[in-house]
Amino acid sequence: MQQESKYNSKAKRAARINNIKIYELLNKRNKLNCNEKYVTLSSRQDNSKNSEINQIVEIEFLKKPQYVGIDNDKDLIRENNKNHPEATWIADDWCCALQHIDFSGGLVYFDSTYFSNKSFAVSSLRTTLEFADYPETLVVGNFMLTNPYVGNGNNVFNPNVLIDSLFNDNPAKWRNWNQNFEYVPNYEYKTTKTLMRSYIFYNGVLTDDLVEEINSLTDNLAEEIN
Repeated sequence: MQQESKYNSKAKRAARINNIKIYELLNKRNKLNCNEKYVTLSSRQDNSKNSEINQIVEIEFLKKPQYVGIDNDKDLIRENNKNHPEATWIADDWCCALQHIDFSGGLVYFDSTYFSNKSFAVSSLRTTLEFADYPETLVVGNFMLTNPYVGNGNNVFNPNVLIDSLFNDNPAKWRNWNQNFEYVPNYEYKTTKTLMRSYIFYNGVLTDDLVEEINSLTDNLAEEIN
């Protein structure tokens, strides 16, 4: 039996579906529009049913040409392109790759391995939000709240550091997209070694009723994973 990849673990698969459910809830449709794209920091995408691209194609959220996978590992991107030639694959740094994508809306999933309390996480998320500044676009930035390589790995970073830095540093420069994006209730989930937090932003109207429904979704996610 093939060993489960950490990028296709039960927690990761559940988190991806949760993001899609949030998109569907906010936009009142169960798939991307034909002109929209799903942009993600891609891991290895084999032909198994649990790979990210196959998982979300299977639920008919998108068609493969709408999938854009980014990774700075050229060999990995080459292999992904061989497995799924209909999709778009870019071998580059995340922020650099965004400059070369023709994007007009959809879902952007920045599933990073950055620590949430570091400035690079903030700057990368800013770049992502600037890129994704289109109506009805959902942005999910995923960051590590614990460092599994220090001590017992149970020291949790303050999750508010990233948000405080994002909205308070140099507000004049960032105020335009601040006005367009709503900060959606975020959620946490535990992988084998690391506590992750998904920070979610929506370019549209976020009502109290929607917030309540999203909170219910994330509560169900925690129960499903744990």
